Amino acid sequence: MITLPLLILTLNYFLVNNKTRFKINYETQTLTINQNGKVKSFQFEDINTSVYHLGIYYKNFSDAKYNLGARRSTPWSDFGYWYIQLKDGSQYYLSTFVHDLIFEYPIVKNTLYKYSLVPLLIPRRTITGKPMVCKLDKSRYYNLYERYSNYPTHKLEEIIKNPMEYQEIAVKIANELYSKKTNVG
Repeated sequence: MITLPLLILTLNYFLVNNKTRFKINYETQTLTINQNGKVKSFQFEDINTSVYHLGIYYKNFSDAKYNLGARRSTPWSDFGYWYIQLKDGSQYYLSTFVHDLIFEYPIVKNTLYKYSLVPLLIPRRTITGKPMVCKLDKSRYYNLYERYSNYPTHKLEEIIKNPMEYQEIAVKIANELYSKKTNVG
């Protein structure tokens, strides 16, 4: 009985996203989606609505600040999807089968978070309820940003010059901070 939601989500995400791929380019701030052989590229700024639908377990990140207690993990806790609506009205649903959204910082400003026990992906479904803005105090992006902000410029240069030795997000943060530190005054 406990594995039924896991099986339903696996089948659901596979059927919706089995022919979908996407690539994020942080430097040019573009997202390219290949869905059923149709490729569309657009800028982050072209995204009108961005909502991460995650399992209720991940609401702990926003609740931790208020000490509301921990939610237990479920076998399907890592499932979730990203709903994107562009300014031209087109919509995309990108599940964790396509890209790991859960440990990624939101690439689009003003991304909202919606939590549910079983984040079922139903295309063309109207978003109900009130999505909340997540307090990303514990995200990997903000932890790295905080740590790297104390690095001197020569250490940031080392990360930038050796991108193959670091994760893509680390190189992006190093570039941002290096630009800020060298463009002062």
